[in-house]
Amino acid sequence: MNREMEILILREAEDVTKAILESVRECVEWFDDEPTMVTEDFIDRLCDSYGGDDFDIENYDNPAVRKIMREARAIRREGR
Repeated sequence: MNREMEILILREAEDVTKAILESVRECVEWFDDEPTMVTEDFIDRLCDSYGGDDFDIENYDNPAVRKIMREARAIRREGR
């Protein structure tokens, strides 16, 4: 039986799982040498590196992206 996996398109804050937030923590360090984390760059890298066949983001202006970026910026502030 050949069953295709369905990719979750993150739109709502509730779509962002604990596992995704753990991936966000790992992605933050990739931007250590950057003065700012550009949302589009961060989200693209997160989805390319950790989304795979599990999740993706089609729109940078939605509650899911805002939740991810809030978490990423909070983690970055903790590290400084």
